[in-house]
Amino acid sequence: KEAYIDTGLIRFIYREVYFDAYGLWAAMVARCGGEMRYFGIADMLYAEQREWT
Repeated sequence: KEAYIDTGLIRFIYREVYFDAYGLWAAMVARCGGEMRYFGIADMLYAEQREWT
């Protein structure tokens, strides 16, 4: 990370893939948290996935 991403040689882009309305909803909820909170919200959604899908 330090040699490539931090220096700008490589850019990391995370993109969601939607297979149904639940996936679209989850992605929208995570994105609403903003760039700094996205992965925390996404991790929570993945951990509780069996309950809401």
